Amino acid sequence: MKNTRHYLTFYLVPLFLAAGILGCATTMDVRRIVAQSNAAMIAGPPIDKAGVASSDTWQDAVGQIDRIIAENPDQSTLVNHLRVRQALLLTVYQQGNLAEQRWKLVDGSALTTERDKNLYENWDALVWWYKRAPNPDIFDDTEKGKARNFMVKLGSAIDNTDSHELQVYLATLRAQMALKLDGSADPLTAEKMTNLHTDLAAHLEALVNVFTPEEHTWVQANPNTDIADHLSVSEIRNRVWLRSLIKAYVEIAHDYRQTAARFGLPEQPAWEPAWVRALNFSP
Repeated sequence: MKNTRHYLTFYLVPLFLAAGILGCATTMDVRRIVAQSNAAMIAGPPIDKAGVASSDTWQDAVGQIDRIIAENPDQSTLVNHLRVRQALLLTVYQQGNLAEQRWKLVDGSALTTERDKNLYENWDALVWWYKRAPNPDIFDDTEKGKARNFMVKLGSAIDNTDSHELQVYLATLRAQMALKLDGSADPLTAEKMTNLHTDLAAHLEALVNVFTPEEHTWVQANPNTDIADHLSVSEIRNRVWLRSLIKAYVEIAHDYRQTAARFGLPEQPAWEPAWVRALNFSP
Protein backbone atom coordinates (compact mmCIF):
# COMPACT_ATOMS: atom_id res chain seq x y z
CA MET A 1 0.00 0.00 0.00
CA LYS A 2 1.13 3.49 -0.83
CA ASN A 3 1.93 5.73 2.12
CA THR A 4 0.62 9.24 1.65
CA ARG A 5 3.07 11.75 3.06
CA HIS A 6 1.52 15.01 1.87
CA TYR A 7 -0.66 16.98 4.24
CA LEU A 8 -1.82 20.55 4.36
CA THR A 9 -0.94 23.02 7.08
CA PHE A 10 -3.98 25.29 6.97
CA TYR A 11 -5.34 26.86 10.08
CA LEU A 12 -8.89 25.71 9.41
CA VAL A 13 -10.25 28.31 11.79
CA PRO A 14 -13.32 30.17 10.55
CA LEU A 15 -12.73 33.63 11.97
CA PHE A 16 -16.02 34.78 10.51
CA LEU A 17 -17.96 33.05 13.29
CA ALA A 18 -19.95 35.30 15.60
CA ALA A 19 -21.56 34.63 18.94
CA GLY A 20 -25.14 35.04 17.79
CA ILE A 21 -27.91 36.96 19.51
CA LEU A 22 -26.99 38.96 22.63
CA GLY A 23 -30.11 38.35 24.70
CA CYS A 24 -29.68 39.45 28.32
CA ALA A 25 -25.92 39.06 28.34
CA THR A 26 -24.06 42.34 28.14
CA THR A 27 -22.70 43.37 24.77
CA MET A 28 -19.27 43.74 26.35
CA ASP A 29 -19.35 40.18 27.72
CA VAL A 30 -20.25 38.65 24.40
CA ARG A 31 -17.77 40.76 22.48
CA ARG A 32 -15.05 39.75 24.92
CA ILE A 33 -15.75 36.04 24.57
CA VAL A 34 -15.92 36.32 20.79
CA ALA A 35 -12.53 38.04 20.78
CA GLN A 36 -11.09 35.55 23.27
CA SER A 37 -12.29 32.47 21.40
CA ASN A 38 -11.11 33.96 18.11
CA ALA A 39 -7.69 34.49 19.65
CA ALA A 40 -7.67 30.92 20.94
CA MET A 41 -8.54 29.56 17.51
CA ILE A 42 -5.85 31.68 15.87
CA ALA A 43 -3.34 30.22 18.32
CA GLY A 44 -4.68 26.75 17.69
CA PRO A 45 -2.68 23.96 16.09
CA PRO A 46 -2.68 23.53 12.32
CA ILE A 47 -4.93 20.69 11.27
CA ASP A 48 -1.93 18.38 10.79
CA LYS A 49 -0.13 19.34 14.04
CA ALA A 50 -2.23 18.05 16.90
CA GLY A 51 -1.38 19.18 20.38
CA VAL A 52 1.35 21.70 19.59
CA ALA A 53 -0.38 24.69 21.22
CA SER A 54 -0.99 25.33 24.90
CA SER A 55 -4.32 24.07 26.23
CA ASP A 56 -4.65 27.30 28.22
CA THR A 57 -5.66 29.15 25.07
CA TRP A 58 -8.80 27.11 24.54
CA GLN A 59 -9.57 26.20 28.16
CA ASP A 60 -9.93 29.84 29.20
CA ALA A 61 -12.28 30.61 26.31
CA VAL A 62 -14.37 27.48 26.96
CA GLY A 63 -14.65 28.45 30.64
CA GLN A 64 -15.76 31.98 29.79
CA ILE A 65 -18.46 30.65 27.48
CA ASP A 66 -19.66 28.31 30.23
CA ARG A 67 -19.94 31.30 32.56
CA ILE A 68 -22.06 33.34 30.14
CA ILE A 69 -24.30 30.33 29.44
CA ALA A 70 -24.79 29.74 33.19
CA GLU A 71 -25.73 33.41 33.68
CA ASN A 72 -28.32 33.35 30.87
CA PRO A 73 -30.08 29.95 31.04
CA ASP A 74 -33.36 31.36 29.70
CA GLN A 75 -31.77 32.89 26.58
CA SER A 76 -32.05 29.87 24.29
CA THR A 77 -30.84 31.57 21.11
CA LEU A 78 -27.80 33.09 22.77
CA VAL A 79 -26.95 29.91 24.65
CA ASN A 80 -27.09 27.69 21.60
CA HIS A 81 -25.06 29.99 19.37
CA LEU A 82 -22.43 30.17 22.12
CA ARG A 83 -22.47 26.39 22.39
CA VAL A 84 -21.73 26.15 18.67
CA ARG A 85 -18.74 28.47 19.11
CA GLN A 86 -17.56 26.50 22.13
CA ALA A 87 -17.96 23.15 20.39
CA LEU A 88 -16.12 24.40 17.31
CA LEU A 89 -13.27 25.68 19.46
CA LEU A 90 -12.92 22.24 21.07
CA THR A 91 -13.12 20.66 17.62
CA VAL A 92 -10.30 22.84 16.28
CA TYR A 93 -8.13 21.76 19.22
CA GLN A 94 -8.86 18.09 18.46
CA GLN A 95 -10.60 17.60 21.79
CA GLY A 96 -12.80 14.94 20.22
CA ASN A 97 -14.73 13.67 23.24
CA LEU A 98 -15.25 17.10 24.77
CA ALA A 99 -16.21 18.55 21.40
CA GLU A 100 -18.74 15.79 20.81
CA GLN A 101 -20.29 16.36 24.24
CA ARG A 102 -20.70 20.09 23.59
CA TRP A 103 -22.10 19.60 20.10
CA LYS A 104 -24.71 17.24 21.52
CA LEU A 105 -25.83 19.97 23.94
CA VAL A 106 -26.77 22.26 21.04
CA ASP A 107 -30.46 22.61 20.26
CA GLY A 108 -30.43 22.97 16.49
CA SER A 109 -33.97 24.38 16.43
CA ALA A 110 -32.78 27.41 18.44
CA LEU A 111 -30.12 28.40 15.93
CA THR A 112 -31.00 31.38 13.73
CA THR A 113 -28.04 31.78 11.37
CA GLU A 114 -27.33 29.76 8.25
CA ARG A 115 -23.70 29.47 9.28
CA ASP A 116 -24.28 27.93 12.69
CA LYS A 117 -27.06 25.67 11.43
CA ASN A 118 -24.72 24.21 8.81
CA LEU A 119 -21.86 23.79 11.26
CA TYR A 120 -24.19 22.03 13.70
CA GLU A 121 -25.61 19.74 11.02
CA ASN A 122 -22.08 18.70 10.03
CA TRP A 123 -20.45 18.57 13.45
CA ASP A 124 -19.76 14.83 13.26
CA ALA A 125 -17.73 15.34 10.08
CA LEU A 126 -15.81 18.24 11.65
CA VAL A 127 -14.95 16.36 14.85
CA TRP A 128 -13.88 13.23 12.96
CA TRP A 129 -11.73 15.07 10.45
CA TYR A 130 -9.93 17.37 12.89
CA LYS A 131 -9.00 14.27 14.89
CA ARG A 132 -8.10 12.12 11.88
CA ALA A 133 -6.28 14.64 9.69
CA PRO A 134 -2.99 14.72 11.68
CA ASN A 135 -2.60 10.95 11.33
CA PRO A 136 -0.31 10.30 8.33
CA ASP A 137 -1.54 6.73 7.86
CA ILE A 138 -3.64 5.96 4.81
CA PHE A 139 -7.36 5.29 5.30
CA ASP A 140 -8.47 1.78 6.14
CA ASP A 141 -11.74 0.50 4.63
CA THR A 142 -13.87 1.79 7.51
CA GLU A 143 -12.35 5.24 7.25
CA LYS A 144 -12.84 5.26 3.49
CA GLY A 145 -16.54 4.67 4.06
CA LYS A 146 -16.73 7.44 6.64
CA ALA A 147 -14.91 9.87 4.38
CA ARG A 148 -17.22 9.16 1.45
CA ASN A 149 -20.32 9.62 3.60
CA PHE A 150 -19.04 12.87 5.11
CA MET A 151 -18.05 14.18 1.68
CA VAL A 152 -21.61 13.67 0.43
CA LYS A 153 -23.00 15.37 3.52
CA LEU A 154 -20.62 18.32 3.21
CA GLY A 155 -21.44 18.61 -0.48
CA SER A 156 -25.13 18.98 0.34
CA ALA A 157 -24.34 21.71 2.87
CA ILE A 158 -22.16 23.55 0.35
CA ASP A 159 -24.93 23.45 -2.24
CA ASN A 160 -27.49 24.77 0.22
CA THR A 161 -25.71 27.78 1.70
CA ASP A 162 -25.32 31.26 0.24
CA SER A 163 -22.33 32.17 2.42
CA HIS A 164 -19.16 32.11 0.34
CA GLU A 165 -16.94 31.91 3.42
CA LEU A 166 -18.86 28.92 4.74
CA GLN A 167 -18.79 27.27 1.32
CA VAL A 168 -15.02 27.71 1.17
CA TYR A 169 -14.55 26.33 4.68
CA LEU A 170 -16.70 23.24 4.12
CA ALA A 171 -15.34 22.67 0.60
CA THR A 172 -11.79 22.79 1.94
CA LEU A 173 -12.62 20.11 4.51
CA ARG A 174 -14.28 18.00 1.83
CA ALA A 175 -11.32 18.39 -0.52
CA GLN A 176 -8.88 17.39 2.21
CA MET A 177 -10.89 14.24 2.91
CA ALA A 178 -10.97 13.48 -0.81
CA LEU A 179 -7.24 14.05 -1.09
CA LYS A 180 -6.56 11.60 1.72
CA LEU A 181 -9.04 9.14 0.19
CA ASP A 182 -7.34 9.33 -3.20
CA GLY A 183 -3.93 9.08 -1.57
CA SER A 184 -5.04 5.83 0.08
CA ALA A 185 -5.71 4.14 -3.25
CA ASP A 186 -3.73 1.15 -4.46
CA PRO A 187 -4.33 1.04 -8.23
CA LEU A 188 -3.20 -2.42 -9.32
CA THR A 189 -4.75 -2.29 -12.80
CA ALA A 190 -4.98 0.23 -15.63
CA GLU A 191 -8.71 0.56 -14.96
CA LYS A 192 -8.14 1.40 -11.29
CA MET A 193 -5.44 3.91 -12.20
CA THR A 194 -7.77 5.54 -14.72
CA ASN A 195 -10.51 5.71 -12.09
CA LEU A 196 -8.07 7.30 -9.65
CA HIS A 197 -7.17 10.00 -12.18
CA THR A 198 -10.87 10.59 -12.76
CA ASP A 199 -11.53 10.92 -9.03
CA LEU A 200 -8.59 13.28 -8.48
CA ALA A 201 -9.74 15.53 -11.32
CA ALA A 202 -13.37 15.50 -10.16
CA HIS A 203 -12.52 16.22 -6.52
CA LEU A 204 -10.23 19.11 -7.41
CA GLU A 205 -12.72 20.57 -9.89
CA ALA A 206 -15.46 20.45 -7.24
CA LEU A 207 -13.22 22.48 -4.94
CA VAL A 208 -12.15 25.01 -7.56
CA ASN A 209 -15.77 25.63 -8.57
CA VAL A 210 -16.58 26.89 -5.07
CA PHE A 211 -14.10 29.76 -5.35
CA THR A 212 -14.75 33.00 -7.20
CA PRO A 213 -13.26 34.02 -10.57
CA GLU A 214 -11.21 36.64 -8.71
CA GLU A 215 -9.74 33.93 -6.48
CA HIS A 216 -9.00 31.79 -9.54
CA THR A 217 -7.23 34.71 -11.20
CA TRP A 218 -5.07 35.34 -8.13
CA VAL A 219 -3.90 31.72 -8.02
CA GLN A 220 -3.00 31.81 -11.70
CA ALA A 221 -1.00 35.02 -11.21
CA ASN A 222 0.58 33.98 -7.89
CA PRO A 223 1.47 30.28 -7.87
CA ASN A 224 4.46 30.93 -5.60
CA THR A 225 4.04 34.23 -3.77
CA ASP A 226 1.96 35.18 -0.73
CA ILE A 227 2.30 38.93 -1.28
CA ALA A 228 -1.14 40.48 -1.65
CA ASP A 229 -1.29 43.63 0.47
CA HIS A 230 -4.46 44.90 -1.20
CA LEU A 231 -6.50 41.86 -0.14
CA SER A 232 -8.53 41.34 3.02
CA VAL A 233 -7.64 38.58 5.50
CA SER A 234 -10.42 36.33 4.22
CA GLU A 235 -9.46 36.96 0.59
CA ILE A 236 -5.84 36.06 1.26
CA ARG A 237 -6.85 32.99 3.24
CA ASN A 238 -9.22 31.76 0.51
CA ARG A 239 -6.66 32.23 -2.23
CA VAL A 240 -3.87 30.52 -0.29
CA TRP A 241 -6.14 27.62 0.64
CA LEU A 242 -7.15 27.15 -2.99
CA ARG A 243 -3.57 27.34 -4.24
CA SER A 244 -2.29 24.96 -1.55
CA LEU A 245 -4.94 22.36 -2.26
CA ILE A 246 -4.40 22.50 -6.01
CA LYS A 247 -0.68 22.00 -5.40
CA ALA A 248 -1.38 19.09 -3.04
CA TYR A 249 -3.60 17.38 -5.62
CA VAL A 250 -0.91 17.78 -8.29
CA GLU A 251 1.67 16.31 -5.90
CA ILE A 252 -0.53 13.33 -5.04
CA ALA A 253 -1.01 12.62 -8.75
CA HIS A 254 2.77 12.96 -9.19
CA ASP A 255 3.27 10.26 -6.56
CA TYR A 256 1.32 7.88 -8.81
CA ARG A 257 3.11 8.86 -12.02
CA GLN A 258 5.22 5.69 -12.24
CA THR A 259 2.15 3.51 -11.78
CA ALA A 260 0.32 5.48 -14.47
CA ALA A 261 3.28 5.20 -16.84
CA ARG A 262 3.44 1.46 -16.29
CA PHE A 263 -0.11 1.23 -17.66
CA GLY A 264 0.62 3.64 -20.52
CA LEU A 265 -1.47 6.41 -18.95
CA PRO A 266 -0.72 10.14 -18.66
CA GLU A 267 1.25 11.17 -15.57
CA GLN A 268 -1.43 13.70 -14.53
CA PRO A 269 -5.23 13.58 -14.63
CA ALA A 270 -7.12 15.81 -17.07
CA TRP A 271 -7.44 18.65 -14.57
CA GLU A 272 -10.38 21.03 -14.89
CA PRO A 273 -10.67 23.91 -15.33
CA ALA A 274 -7.97 23.94 -17.96
CA TRP A 275 -5.98 26.74 -16.29
CA VAL A 276 -5.04 24.35 -13.47
CA ARG A 277 -2.91 22.37 -15.95
CA ALA A 278 -0.85 25.47 -16.73
CA LEU A 279 0.12 26.26 -13.14
CA ASN A 280 3.83 26.10 -12.38
CA PHE A 281 4.59 25.75 -8.68
CA SER A 282 8.37 25.83 -9.14
CA PRO A 283 9.85 29.08 -7.69
